[in-house]
Amino acid sequence: MLWLIFLLLTTVSWAVYDLFFKAIDNNMNFFLALLIIGIFQVILALPFVVYDSYNGTLEYTAKGQIVSAIMGILLGLGTIFFFYAFKYGANVSVAIPFYGVGALLIGVLGGVLIFKETISPKLAIGFVFGIMSIILLSIES
Repeated sequence: MLWLIFLLLTTVSWAVYDLFFKAIDNNMNFFLALLIIGIFQVILALPFVVYDSYNGTLEYTAKGQIVSAIMGILLGLGTIFFFYAFKYGANVSVAIPFYGVGALLIGVLGGVLIFKETISPKLAIGFVFGIMSIILLSIES
């Protein structure tokens, strides 16, 4: 049950984070904003890394470091692309749900194809509705 609380906190944190993309809009250079975001991520992570290092629980492998680097690149690219989506006219009410449903669809595919998780009828139906959501969000009114 604890995982559900953390998942709720993740959802709220990332959803509010997404809302701030539109707030930055023309108030700051996107690349400077990305740099500031990255600096604050380092500041936030540093105490945890120091604590785990001090306690001897800072575990890592070369594979973990490579995967982490790839994740950082993808997070940075996604942030830049999201900034540009708003710069070129995306509405918050379309962009955030589009991204959210798209992440859901990629999560389902990754879980099934990469991590060999089982697909249930409920998951398959949700996947189809997700695709329909993306299509409906993409159609110009």
